[in-house]
Parts: sequence; structure tokens; C-alpha cells
Amino acid sequence: MASNNDLKASEMFEGQVHLYKHLHSYALDGMSIRWMIELGIPDIIHNHHQPITLTELVSILQIPPTKVRGVHSLLRYLAHSGFLEIVRDHHNTEEKEAYALTAASQLLVKDTHLSLAPMAELLINPSGGLVWSHLKKWTYEDDLTLFDVSLGSKAWGFLGKNQEKNNLFNKAMASDSQMMNVALRGCNWVFEGVESIVDVGGGTGTTAKAISDAFPNVKCTVLDRQQVVENLSGTNDLKYVGGDMFESIPKADAVLLKVGISKRMFPKLLSLQQLFLL
Repeated sequence: MASNNDLKASEMFEGQVHLYKHLHSYALDGMSIRWMIELGIPDIIHNHHQPITLTELVSILQIPPTKVRGVHSLLRYLAHSGFLEIVRDHHNTEEKEAYALTAASQLLVKDTHLSLAPMAELLINPSGGLVWSHLKKWTYEDDLTLFDVSLGSKAWGFLGKNQEKNNLFNKAMASDSQMMNVALRGCNWVFEGVESIVDVGGGTGTTAKAISDAFPNVKCTVLDRQQVVENLSGTNDLKYVGGDMFESIPKADAVLLKVGISKRMFPKLLSLQQLFLL
């Protein structure tokens, strides 16, 4: 391994660029997406029914003239990141470029069937960054998660005491589960011989409903915390059960664990997201 003295100047500068890229992206990538969602830019472009120019966008948003240059820079950064596409505007004689949605930003349009805006809002919430800032302390605490270390509580305990955060979490999980409708197409073989399934931590039942609709012969049960399911109404093919997965799980032919896999149950499958939650 080369020391600083052994590196060429070009290698040093490449290392600096790589370092700065990741240091700045920690804040800029997530916060630029949050900025785009908070201003409703995906919705504005979607409702515009065609690519939108900078002039049109700042007019709709009533951006002060002093901030237009900064908005332009953020839009171009989002285009560089793949969240916007810069296209030629053939209907405008003064401006040569306009901004269109990409597949990623299409999913950030709110109130659509496959909107992932709630998931984005959850993951780029400022409080999430505060949790990750305790990684050093977590490293030396035996068998404690980031939530334990930073908040002094398990994720589910914290959500149970914070209704606003709990609602955001449930909306995020439901939006992510909407993609299940797309994933289920052509997947009949997955449910061959399965007559019943229990979705552990199934939230408000978005995934279970998708399975139930696609495969009417499968009886679905959603298991989640009592406060999540207590006001939900089931059907003959879909029922809700309040409880703790670590205490008991309703009997079924198959168990679905979509997110939040327990490190005690599947230690080798622990991801960073699960580290954050469990």
C-alpha cells in the first residue's frame, strides 16, 4: 500500500475528488431529492404534460429572482443524478432546454398508484441522519442497534410513542408494497400449493391485498402491532391480527417477511436498513 509520499500528484487529486464526491453526496443527493419533493416539482412536471423550462417552473413556484440561478444548478444536478432528463424544447424560441421526468422521478409523483414519495420522505427525513451519526457508539455497544444507541428504544417502541413518525412509516411501507402488484405479474409458480400465507409486519396490508387479489385461492393474514391493525377491516380472504412476531406467528403454509428481518432470526441477512430498524 502506497503512502502519501509515494503517490503521484494525479493520484492524490483523484483521491481527493473521490473523497469529496462522497462527502458532499451524503447531504446533496438526499437533500436535493427532498427539495424536489417538498417543492412538488415531479407533480408540476407531471401535470404540465410535457417537459418544463426553467422559466416556466420558477414562474409556477414563484421563485425570487435571486434564487433562480441556484434552482437551475439543483435542477441540473438532479438531471446528472438521473432524476430529471434535459430535453430540447422545440416549442420555445428563447430556451433550448427543458426538464422531463425519468422513471425514478415518475415514482415521486404524489397520489398516484405507484408513488414512492412517502418512502423517499421517510428515508431522507433529517431524524434518520441523526441516527446514522451514532455509528461509532453503535460499534462498541454489544448487541444494540442504531435505534437502541441513538434513541434508547427499539424502532417499534419509538414508533409506538410517536404517532407522526408512525404514520409516515406506515405510509412509506404501504407505498413500497404497491410495487408488489407489478412484481406479482407472471409469478403464479411462487404460490403453487400455497393455500394460506401470513405477512409478518405487513402494516396496513397493501402487500397482502395484492396477493389476495392476484391469487383468490390464497388466504392472507397480516400480523403487525396492535396499534397498526386495530382499526382495519378484513374480508373472508384477508384478516388482520395484532401481536408480536417474537412471541407468536399465526399458522400458515408460508410466512412472508418483506422488510425488517430480525437479526436474531436471520443474522446473515442483516442489511444496513435492518440494522437501522431492529
